[in-house]
Amino acid sequence: MKAILSGIVVALAVAVLAALVLNESQRASYDVYTAHQSVRLGDPGHNLTGSAGDAKL
Repeated sequence: MKAILSGIVVALAVAVLAALVLNESQRASYDVYTAHQSVRLGDPGHNLTGSAGDAKL
């Protein structure tokens, strides 16, 4: 029984540590894939396709 409980505790500790490390290492794609310093790339926004009201059928 002690082995099962210690396995659960270790698995939870590894999961929390991995979540913290992966969360800190994430960067937005517009930050990662930049061209040269002379190119201005900003935050593209949340919705690149526009809203549903913009479409004219």
